[in-house]
Amino acid sequence: MSVQKSVWRNEVIEQLFASNAFLNHSVNADEHVVDGKIIYIPQSGGASDVVINRSTLPAPAVKRIDDTVLYQLDEFTTNPRLLTRSDAKWLSYDKLQSMIREDFANSREWAAKMMLYRWAQNMDAAHIKKTTGTPTHTGTAPGATGTRKNVAVKDFQLMQAFFDAEDVPEDDRFALIESNMYGQLMDSLTEAQRYAFKDSIDVANGVVGELYGWKLMKRSKVIVQDNADAVKHPTATSATTDNVASLFWQRNAVERAMGDIELFDEKGSPVYYGDVHSTISFSGGRARRKDLKGVASLVADA
Repeated sequence: MSVQKSVWRNEVIEQLFASNAFLNHSVNADEHVVDGKIIYIPQSGGASDVVINRSTLPAPAVKRIDDTVLYQLDEFTTNPRLLTRSDAKWLSYDKLQSMIREDFANSREWAAKMMLYRWAQNMDAAHIKKTTGTPTHTGTAPGATGTRKNVAVKDFQLMQAFFDAEDVPEDDRFALIESNMYGQLMDSLTEAQRYAFKDSIDVANGVVGELYGWKLMKRSKVIVQDNADAVKHPTATSATTDNVASLFWQRNAVERAMGDIELFDEKGSPVYYGDVHSTISFSGGRARRKDLKGVASLVADA
């Protein structure tokens, strides 16, 4: 019994994006991966100045000074799996494929969590907005206590105005909404708004509705921010003052990349009396601009 590595890699990629549709609404930087795990993003030095009714010639020639953002993909390794000879021979189902599919699902979930964390990781105060709705609800972040303000329809209008003020393109704007926030939003819509919202559902692309130019998607967990508004790593210890947040972006403002994927396969181990399998993969992303234009979060306000 064996697993073809090329087939396994293709299945990982397919599974990763099939169950996390939000990843498809970003720039694919796979072709820019260096050495399997490093990404370089060129940063423009800015446009040339414009002079109206120029009276002095020759005009000065100014060299544009560009910059580069560099980041490494996150490494995901699975604990080795043992398939004993007796399991391979006597079980009525293909346990190897079952184990691989199970590990795919777990790796897929962690890759998605880390992607959202990386997109929001460097968020500054200007790009963090707070919920304004009433009434309040008990905090829904893991371990949170106290009350938080509900999401309101107004929050989406204000986020639209913020992106407009930063001259972010109006097309392909997405919002990944934490499930509790989504429920609060639905409760705050008028009947007419609710009908219009449902008419804009796009199941194929994971969109549950549109509001003020935002294509909304829903997820049980998006990101968590602490009481100082710093985005918390998915493995960080929870605190009573943590707040759930939803993420807003324009498609060209964030990127994703997948690097090397490898299956390690030791057959006929004399120590384990069977075959041992493990995997390693690299994936990651970030906001594409240093100034974070086109990315923002909406945090449940305490």
